[in-house]
Amino acid sequence: MCVGDFNGIMWSLEKMGGSLRANGAIRRFREAVEEYGLMNLGYEGNSFTWTNGQHGSGNIMERLDRVLANDSWCVLFPCFRVHHLVRIRSDHSPLSMSLVANWCTNGTYNRKRRKRLFRFERMWLHHEACQEIIREGWMGGTFDERVKTCGRKLMRWDKEVFGNVRRNLGDVRRKLEIAQGGSQFELNMSECRRLEGELNQLLMLEESLWLQRSRIQWLQEGDRNTTFFHRQATQRHKRNTVEGIRDDYGNWWRDEKEIARVMTDYFKNIFKSETPRNMHKVINLIESRVTTEMIEQLTQPYTPDETYRALRQMHPTKAPGPDQGLSSLITEAERNGEIHGYKVARNAPSVSHLFFADDSIIFTRANVQEAEKIAWILHIYEEAPGQKINLDKSETTTSSNVSEDRKQDVIEKLGVKQVDKHGKYLGLPTIIGKSKKEVFKLVQDRILHNLIGWKEKALSKAGKEILLKTVVQAIPTYIMSCFLFPTGVCKEIERAIITILVGL
Repeated sequence: MCVGDFNGIMWSLEKMGGSLRANGAIRRFREAVEEYGLMNLGYEGNSFTWTNGQHGSGNIMERLDRVLANDSWCVLFPCFRVHHLVRIRSDHSPLSMSLVANWCTNGTYNRKRRKRLFRFERMWLHHEACQEIIREGWMGGTFDERVKTCGRKLMRWDKEVFGNVRRNLGDVRRKLEIAQGGSQFELNMSECRRLEGELNQLLMLEESLWLQRSRIQWLQEGDRNTTFFHRQATQRHKRNTVEGIRDDYGNWWRDEKEIARVMTDYFKNIFKSETPRNMHKVINLIESRVTTEMIEQLTQPYTPDETYRALRQMHPTKAPGPDQGLSSLITEAERNGEIHGYKVARNAPSVSHLFFADDSIIFTRANVQEAEKIAWILHIYEEAPGQKINLDKSETTTSSNVSEDRKQDVIEKLGVKQVDKHGKYLGLPTIIGKSKKEVFKLVQDRILHNLIGWKEKALSKAGKEILLKTVVQAIPTYIMSCFLFPTGVCKEIERAIITILVGL
């Protein structure tokens, strides 16, 4: 384990303010860490550990201090915490490293033992009896009763037949070692072959088990990538583990019940449903696109073939779940001249809003009238389904030509916070100036982050090849459709890919 001020950053996002660090310096530090088999242990607290202490645009912050360790250390000490403490009369933040065993077991934080929930295990499909168990559990009763009966039978069967896969692996390995370690006359080849077959089956089950827990979809089982799947699942579990939570009054809670209470109160507040009102104001603005013939076809009963095809189109370890008129409200307001969108050129069409999944951007003029109209649209949109919009996660930004007084009036009408610039939209900065260095740096860091570190070490040769083809090469596709990449960035990415290919 190495701790201290390394006077370097590993990624461009670890610096804010000032000029960009040279690619060569960042790459050399990253390569040095990689050469010694070290990895970042993460942190809690402020993202930056050093500042030059200046004010305004002259302020520079960087993450120069960090804790690094190799894989063996992480296996020996799976429960650790790294804190970035507050700076006191220094330009560096002190680091605190905690190794605590009584609240953590095997890298996971001890919680009160809960009743085991049913989860369909992918590895069950490798056993010929799985289909028969499901068929038996699906006979008689309502749909809900069938699901519950089937789940109980599968869990009971899992305990009796599969047990603990890792423990069984160790037992079979020891038996095989004893069988293969006998003398020439004592060697029982048929017993060795039987144990080898059993061991191979258990290895396949273990790989399938950790593949499902890793939630990796771009790499399939069958290439002995169990180590990669296990580390990915462990990392995902650590990332999803909530050690503590701060409530609206600034109190910090670590108790499991208190964490649940704070979370429940928070989401009840932002997702609470009031009595839906004014639904017709939203529905009447949505243009009808479904014909009578379409309605007749859509209302036909589901056939077994349609259900089967729909399920087959899903990812094998996913389950179906429930899948808005805001766009129509905004479009109607623009059509009536109540708001005005943004034009990239004088004769170009105006853009009033961009929606993609749960990311939404609305463009209007920075005045009180249009801010009031947007606030009214959001209010009507809230009333129709009876749900609240989370304004705490909403931001507004204006042109530098807008006066401070007008900014404050707009913010007051909308009820959201003002920022100099938004974060990212579809993986790109929302505001891009003449220099595209920041954009290309982000893409380069994302690619290198997927190539460098424990991931490429834990993968098999075939797994590394799939990583390059399906993940790495897909990352810059969208951004390349918007910008031409500089030659230097392309060479930097190419160098990293060649390094992985040479290792194959």
